Amino acid sequence: MNEEKRWHERIAQYQTGEISDDEFAELERILEESEEARKLFHQACRIDTHLRREASNPAIEASDVGEKVVQVWFRPLVWSAAAALVVWLGMLGWNHGNRPEIIAELVSAEDAFWESSLPTEPGSKLTKGYFKLKEGIATIRFRSGAEMMVEAP
Repeated sequence: MNEEKRWHERIAQYQTGEISDDEFAELERILEESEEARKLFHQACRIDTHLRREASNPAIEASDVGEKVVQVWFRPLVWSAAAALVVWLGMLGWNHGNRPEIIAELVSAEDAFWESSLPTEPGSKLTKGYFKLKEGIATIRFRSGAEMMVEAP
């Protein structure tokens, strides 16, 4: 067992009251010989004191102490979820900004034959692009409400 681990073990035994006379004498010797061990001991005692004070506070029930532990663990989770949401919303906005703007709707197409990179079924939403009617008649409604009837050729 390494030296520092032994210090932790003796300090824990002391704080829980589960230390024998020989182990207590060993702890005293360790604390006399090592300043680092004394710092560790004082830090452990401060932590123990704060924990005992919180546990004995009548305003705080035992369930509240558990809630504080959960809150400390839960905060990073909330911040991670918030960051993920911001990234997701940013991507959604970026994708929305990259979608082509709909400028019209193909209302009807009778015996139509198209030369087009756009959809040519009635009810299709039309964006900017190449759109040529080779045969037939089609009606297009623009966003403004204006309708245009096109006849080929």
